[in-house]
Amino acid sequence: MSESMSTVLADRLLQTAIESNMKIGDKLPGEVELADRFHVSRVSIREAINGLKFLGMLDAAPRRGTTIAALDYRRLVKYLGFQMAFSSLSEEELFDARLALEIGMLDLVGQRMTAEDYRELLELADACRRESDEPKAVADSIEADMRFHQRLLEISGNSMLQAFVKLIESFFHRQNAHPGNRQDQASAAEVHRMIVEALHDRNIELARGLMQKHLARHRKD
Repeated sequence: MSESMSTVLADRLLQTAIESNMKIGDKLPGEVELADRFHVSRVSIREAINGLKFLGMLDAAPRRGTTIAALDYRRLVKYLGFQMAFSSLSEEELFDARLALEIGMLDLVGQRMTAEDYRELLELADACRRESDEPKAVADSIEADMRFHQRLLEISGNSMLQAFVKLIESFFHRQNAHPGNRQDQASAAEVHRMIVEALHDRNIELARGLMQKHLARHRKD
């Protein structure tokens, strides 16, 4: 069976499960029943199911059969991150996605940020500065910059948003192929601190404005 046919069949399997009001842990019908229902071979059904297992959408165990899995969003987004790294996604699309993600999460971050989170974010902001243009200093500052943005997603406490932590790495790999100079990093560190202070003060509108301006340096004219 071709890859496109397998994908279509996998989509039909999932749609059938949704229409049947199946829940996590519910067992799918057997291969024979599914093959009869969709008028395909058992081999085709098995390939579609294996594809969904690979994505973590289905589970299989002896004597239990195939069941609806509790989806691990981090695993799914990790695969998406790899695809982004190899894709021809435009810089404009990449920027818009990151902007929507990072601005949209700030309200939750402001609500849930603890005193310990506050201190950690300030430390990460300061670590974005670099004292030289030595390769290790450049790499360390970029790592701290990336970790700052990832940490914001984690602090949101939202499991779906937290799943996108991996995607921040893809953003950085694409957007930091040509890292800025020490002045750029010092400026980024200062804006990071301002964002953290605004969140600490529950001034979400200010934090959003700062984040938008901060990320705008990645937009391609």
